Amino acid sequence: MSSRLFFSLVISFLHAGISYGATSHCTSEETVVFSCSLGNKTVSVCGSKGFTGTSGYLQYRFGKHGAPENIYPSLGDPPTKYTERQWVPLGGGGEAYLRFKKANYAYVVYSSYSHGNEFFGVVVEKNGKVIANHKCRNNPIPVSIIDWTDFGTLGLPEGPQEFDPTP
Repeated sequence: MSSRLFFSLVISFLHAGISYGATSHCTSEETVVFSCSLGNKTVSVCGSKGFTGTSGYLQYRFGKHGAPENIYPSLGDPPTKYTERQWVPLGGGGEAYLRFKKANYAYVVYSSYSHGNEFFGVVVEKNGKVIANHKCRNNPIPVSIIDWTDFGTLGLPEGPQEFDPTP
């Protein structure tokens, strides 16, 4: 299956209201852009309904279910101010990410598909270097609508093509 087809199918399922059973920090009033269990914690990216790069919001949330300890950014700034996206084609698939930039830190949720293998997670970067990589533990796949074609049309800026989640 091509990566674009894979990501498009995931988007179609989510827009149809199908749930993958993943825990999320998002409310029922929000769009779940990405969410997965990391074991005893959950990482989610929640968006306002109909968000674009210049209106609405995207917010990174991390922590125990029901009690996120890291919520970034505060509401009010448009997504283009703190978020960048990228889709990198790989042999037999591709890798996509959303990077939330906060001073000298960044929180990067990613989705990768290559030759039938799927990987999802969140990387924490400090001064551009990976200091942690938390892989998703959902089974089946985590809730994710990461499709960089859509995010490009929404006006989110592109990040660097190079992305290696290895600390």
